[in-house]
Amino acid sequence: MSETEKHGHDCQCSDDHGQRVDVEPLDPANEALAEALRISFVVLKVVMVGVLVLFVYSGMFKVNENEQAMVLRFGKINGSGSKAILESGWHWAWPSPVEEVIKIPSNTELQLNVDDSFWYYQTEKEKVLGSQSQPPAQLTIGKDGYTLTASASNSRLNVSELNNTDVQSLQATDYNLIHTRWAIRYKIQEPRRFIENLWDGTDAGWGRVNDLLRSVLEDSVVLTSANWDIDRIIYEKPMEFTEQVENRMKNRIEKLDIGIVASLNQVENTIPRQVIPSFDAVANAKEEAQKLITDAEAKANEIINESKADSDILLAQAKAYKSKVISEAQADEKYLNSILTQIEEAADKRVPEPG
Repeated sequence: MSETEKHGHDCQCSDDHGQRVDVEPLDPANEALAEALRISFVVLKVVMVGVLVLFVYSGMFKVNENEQAMVLRFGKINGSGSKAILESGWHWAWPSPVEEVIKIPSNTELQLNVDDSFWYYQTEKEKVLGSQSQPPAQLTIGKDGYTLTASASNSRLNVSELNNTDVQSLQATDYNLIHTRWAIRYKIQEPRRFIENLWDGTDAGWGRVNDLLRSVLEDSVVLTSANWDIDRIIYEKPMEFTEQVENRMKNRIEKLDIGIVASLNQVENTIPRQVIPSFDAVANAKEEAQKLITDAEAKANEIINESKADSDILLAQAKAYKSKVISEAQADEKYLNSILTQIEEAADKRVPEPG
């Protein structure tokens, strides 16, 4: 069979009524083009299926344990109430830029250490090794952190006393500086408020969260320190001081309505290193004075107790002497009464009564 016959045979086909019709055979160029188009359509179908699968897969995401997620549709939270919060498991969302998935730590306590706001300057080596270099002669503003405390007298004035106090005397009182380090522990209680009012879902946004918490803590520490003297902060009532700072911080966070609950811990406090020797000398003097006062009070109590014991002995002796004198007087009275009776009887016998 010739090539022409082969092509002619290959181009025969049936019409709608089942009758065979002859189709003009394609030349090699058109046949190659047709085959290329057929293959292209197959590839296109495969690509479209692959794109569809990739599209569906790209929208899949997993929320891990101790996580919650929220979906932003064109920048706004999708859903309302509890439906807007996605718990752990697999979920699907429209790929970006239609929707964006934001994952939030759930039931996880986060911690922010505030080591530099109110602490003296330390090099990275000193921070790592925990060592301290020789302190400079004075604090450097903008480099060393600290807070100003109230004077020992003014911090304990009540409102009425403060109103009657001379302003000049307040200005002349002695104030102190103190270094403190803090740790804020917080967790996200209201994810929706947290995202709407504070966090934008980015890594940079966590920096803004930390900056806000740091700012709230700094305001709380400054305001509280201004009403406390240094002895009460360091020695007398450090826990109560921390509680007041924490309460201020909590109240401020609650007013901001950012969906966070926080607690506070004072890691460390100290006076400026430059005045530690002087401060220790004052503390030692106070301790020695207190010891002398305690010894004097003990001696006074001893003398009082001895005097009381002596007075009790004297009182007992006086009571015993009184009882003895009374007993002797009563005995003498009885004796004299008996003699008087005898005299009266003898007199009656010797001197008869008139007739």
